[in-house]
Amino acid sequence: MVRIPKAYPMYDPGWDGQLLRIRDYLGSNFSNLQLVGRNGLHKYNNQDHSMVTALCAARNILGAHHDIWAINTEPDYQEEEK
Repeated sequence: MVRIPKAYPMYDPGWDGQLLRIRDYLGSNFSNLQLVGRNGLHKYNNQDHSMVTALCAARNILGAHHDIWAINTEPDYQEEEK
């Protein structure tokens, strides 16, 4: 585990391609690695999504097969008024 104080995801041109490259590398070389939260997923998650990724990662360690990257993929935010 690496803790990085005051780090925050920053999106620049081409970030999604770079992130996909990193995800592919990590998935191919570290089968037991579980990434969670804003910094681990390089994704703007609110607190509840970050906690869900952590719970699913813990369950994965125990044998489940949750797709951490699929959490909070909907384009809407719950806080937005419709």
